[in-house]
Amino acid sequence: MNAESLVNIILTISAILMIWGLLRHRQKNRLLQILDNDDYSGMARDPDSLMFTDENAMEQFDRLLVNQGADMDE
Repeated sequence: MNAESLVNIILTISAILMIWGLLRHRQKNRLLQILDNDDYSGMARDPDSLMFTDENAMEQFDRLLVNQGADMDE
């Protein structure tokens, strides 16, 4: 076995190990994301506060409407 063949074998094995490590890392991250999302219920923290508007929110909403070209008189 010459040196070129030996280098090719070593590089092939190292490439396979790197790909395996990346796939394992990706799978672990996906499992962690799935486990972290179990706590999310989708419900508002304080749904009663959504029934009332504050002045700051209305001013920001007005600015958004103006920036989008909405006419207030319509």
